[in-house]
This record gives sequence, structure tokens and C-alpha cells, in this order.
Amino acid sequence: MQTENTNWEFIAKSILDRKTILFLGHGATINYQNPNHEAAFFQEFVGKNQQNILSYHAEDGFLVFKSKETKLLSISKILPFYEQDFANPLLEKIADIPFHLVISLTPDLSLKSVFERKQFAHQHRYYRTKQKIEIDENPTAEKPLLYNLLGCVKDEESLLTSHYDLFNLVSSVYGDKNLPEKITSVFNQTQTKNIIFLGFDFSKWYFQLLLHLLNINYDSCVRYATLQQDLSKTQQTLVEAEFKINFVNDDLDNFVNRLHSQFKPEQLRKPSVDALKKNRKYLKDNMIRFLAKAFDSTEFKTFCIIYFEKVKEKFTDEQSQTTRINFLMEYLEAYNDYENFLTLAKEHNPVQFKNFAPYYEEEQ
Repeated sequence: MQTENTNWEFIAKSILDRKTILFLGHGATINYQNPNHEAAFFQEFVGKNQQNILSYHAEDGFLVFKSKETKLLSISKILPFYEQDFANPLLEKIADIPFHLVISLTPDLSLKSVFERKQFAHQHRYYRTKQKIEIDENPTAEKPLLYNLLGCVKDEESLLTSHYDLFNLVSSVYGDKNLPEKITSVFNQTQTKNIIFLGFDFSKWYFQLLLHLLNINYDSCVRYATLQQDLSKTQQTLVEAEFKINFVNDDLDNFVNRLHSQFKPEQLRKPSVDALKKNRKYLKDNMIRFLAKAFDSTEFKTFCIIYFEKVKEKFTDEQSQTTRINFLMEYLEAYNDYENFLTLAKEHNPVQFKNFAPYYEEEQ
């Protein structure tokens, strides 16, 4: 399928309607613009640690260790590779797009790092074999769920490094039904109309198996994927038939840039209000000028009695209004209570509140 023939309007609308799931694979993080990055690391790792490894399956990326002890020792050496921040311009754009659910098929936390750096609200969970890690809130565009399906680098026991680990995952998903309900409930024809695969390695048989287990091949869902370079024509035909996926003849960056451009600026994700408030630089001189003009001594004392009792406890009869205002400012600084104060101040005297604004520097 040519990019020009892609139904961008449908994709954008389904994202805004919370009816799109994004699958994110190695090509979008670990192997971004370097398809052999992970494979090269394991080739070198195996060469240096042959005494601990029984066999290495390069095609699947799995190791068989000689014992449980050598596995634990080896994982401690593997972790630093996945702990790297693989953030890139592609992930920056993906983070902006208002997906409500992103399922990662890698153990790294690069997308989460981008969300944190951009101060985007989100929740993060990951799959741990034989243990259901519950999700508190339904994923939304305002607070999306970032979910690592194949384990998380911050929990070494959750990592999949061998066929045995994969078997445990499959049996756990299929037999024990350990995926959180807020994940499985999304995989039905009512909740989801579109699935996008970016950097997903369709050539790996176990990724295809996971798609079967998740039961995503219902007829009413449209699926798009960027075409990976090493996928043979036979494999592509098989995946198209098996999962009804529309492969787009465009690279990852062009597809994401085109998708990003479908949204108006106000539709793209914004930093959370709480994060912005936490990092605001407050203009305290303007607050002091407001207090001096908006309150007489009796009003200010009453204001503090009602809302700032700890400040009122410091008042004495001989104190000036300036001293009392300084006590309040010291309290606001100590308890980082500026937002509460500004809300109350505006209610008390909206006219003077407007006259002495602004009270913090606007975020860029």
C-alpha cells in the first residue's frame, strides 16, 4: 500500500476516539536506524560469556544458560544494554500523538523517558509471568497506558531471555489469563477499530504467536504497519493473510511524521497541568503588591484565620501589615502552596487580582 492511499482521516479519528492501539517494536527504540544493534550486542556478549551459555539462537534472540546461577549472573551483564535511553526523534513525535494505549514489545523504557521529559501524564505497567500487575485507571488520551508486554528492564525477573521464559509467558497469557482486564477488554471489535505496528518484527514467529493469543484478527479492525526491510515477500503475504495487515511502503519516520501532521496543535498531547504547576517560576513581587492593595489589616487577618492558620499563629498586635504579608509568603514558599493561594486570592478580590497579574512566568 502506498502512503498516499492510507486513510489518514480514519486513523486520526480512531486515535481521538480511543479506538486505536499502537504496538511498538525494536525498530522504533533499540534498533532505530540501526537494525542490527541488538543482534550485534548479543553476538559480542555470547563471545565473551561462552562459559555460561549452552546455546544461542540468533534468529530468535534467545539464550540457553547452563544453570540458573549462570543465568542470573548473565542477566546482570545484559541489563545495562537495555537500560540505555534509546529515545529518538521518532519517539518524540509518537509521544505527541494522543494514543491512549501503547504496547511495547521491548523491555526498554525509552518511550516512558520521553513522556517524563515532556511532562506528559501517563501510567506505566509491564507483564510479569505468573503475576498479574493490575492497572488502576482506564487508559485515556489524557493519561495513556504505556505497557511493556515482554517484561521491563527495571525488573530483571520479568525479562524474557530464553524459550523457557517465552513458554511461561504464553502459558500465562493463554492458560492463567494473567493479562490485566484493562488490556484484554480493549482487544475486541467494539473497543478497537484500528491497530498500528511500528518497528514490529513480523519475521519472528513468537511475535506472530502473541498476536494470535491477543485475538486481534477480527474483521471490523483495520491494521497498518510500516514494512520492515528484512521481511521476505512470502512472510509479508503470510502476515497479510493471517492478520489482515496493510503494509505501508514508507519508512518509520515518514509514516509517523505524516500521521503527526493529521492533528491540529490543540489535539496533540500537552504537558500535564500538575507538572507545569510543579515547575512554575512564581512572580512573588506581584503577589506581595496584590496583597498590599487587596486587603486591609482586618481582612488579611480574617483571610489567614480561615485559610492559613499556621501563618495567623505568628501574628502579634504590634506587627505591621508588611511583616504579616512576609509571613504568608514564607509559608507559601515552604509548603509550595502558591496555586492554592492564587485560587483563594482571585476569589477574594478578582479586580485587584487581575490588576497585578501575572503571578508566574508563562511556560514556553
